[in-house]
Amino acid sequence: MSFWLKFVRDSNLSVNNSIMLKYSMALADRFSTIEELLANDENELTKLGITNQADRTRLIKQARLLDDKVNEKSNPLFYRINLL
Repeated sequence: MSFWLKFVRDSNLSVNNSIMLKYSMALADRFSTIEELLANDENELTKLGITNQADRTRLIKQARLLDDKVNEKSNPLFYRINLL
């Protein structure tokens, strides 16, 4: 779960530590990877108890950023060509 807690903290949410812990536990219970999170939509996050629209948007944005970083590291030349 420490991965998900760091992920939630890095998402720049405007919630207290208790809510961050709640969110990270919900994400850890439902998803194993960022890719699994990205394969779902905001409705799934709502079902997990993440009801604040801004929080859901920031979590998805953070997931996309993290996924982009992983993709860039795994294939930097391909990634740079596609950005051009």
